[in-house]
Amino acid sequence: MRLPSIHWDNVIQKLPWFLLPIVFSMLVWMGKRVIDVQNILDLYHSGGAIEKLDSVIKGSEAFLNDTLVCISLLGIVFLLLYIFLFATKRRYENRIDFLRTGHNRYKFLAEGPLSIGILRLDCASGRIVDANTGALRLFGFSRAQVVGKKVSNFLKEESVKDMERVFKNIVEGKKFFEVSCSIVNAIGEVRDIDFHVAVTGGTIEDSYGAIGKEAIAILTDVTEKRVAEEEKLKNERLRGVLEMAGGAAHELNQPLQVVLGYASLISARLDENHPLKEKAEKLRSEVERLSEIGKKIASISDYAVRDYVGNTKIIDINRASKKVKRVG
Repeated sequence: MRLPSIHWDNVIQKLPWFLLPIVFSMLVWMGKRVIDVQNILDLYHSGGAIEKLDSVIKGSEAFLNDTLVCISLLGIVFLLLYIFLFATKRRYENRIDFLRTGHNRYKFLAEGPLSIGILRLDCASGRIVDANTGALRLFGFSRAQVVGKKVSNFLKEESVKDMERVFKNIVEGKKFFEVSCSIVNAIGEVRDIDFHVAVTGGTIEDSYGAIGKEAIAILTDVTEKRVAEEEKLKNERLRGVLEMAGGAAHELNQPLQVVLGYASLISARLDENHPLKEKAEKLRSEVERLSEIGKKIASISDYAVRDYVGNTKIIDINRASKKVKRVG
């Protein structure tokens, strides 16, 4: 947008100077006329000539008085014109500054990257004054549905207090804030957004004429980043579980095989009517069960937990391990 250019300083600075020669010339001419009349009066100091000269002098004096009045009025007119031009210059400069500021802000909003949302905010009310295309995409609403609404209207309930705290701190004089909030877009999807809010020093006038501080909020969608971080944490936990499971299964397997061998040998050597036969079979069965648990621990491939006593959680071995297909 190209703004018009007028050299007001040249106009205002030169305006009084080109009037001075005109006024000075008029004064010299009138003064010379009075001197000429006075010389005639000295030369013809007698009778009717004196009366005639007195009449001429009175006419010159009247002309001089009228001329001085005209010059005074002309000076007042040009003084008022000078004041008018000076005031017009100030209004014009203020208007240019306003247009340039508005243009820069509009350009800032319009040309911002689509991956980043930008909001102009009224610090006093917390309302959205303007939004770029990136912000509208994050919310999933049109400009008419966003502008004029409070930021809190688009937040999850648990994030409203965090945003209200930001505007409270702005009112108290702080200039820059960062806060993470969860918004609910037009289709009901929850997105994690980082708000970077900065007070610009500009002002915003609402429809009632009230003036408030302006703030710019940069919105960054970090939903995928949070999901990736959670997935990374889950994988780290799983890796720890797998390492623990592999080590435990390896350490348990060998002694269990020894115990299972002895239990099977004892059970085989006892008669069916022997009082320890049942206990030997029970021992062999439990050792086999421990061996199966060891195999499940060794085959853990996912992270799964279940509730346990004392409001704690433990690894759910059955869900975390692979299903072992039986052949036969």
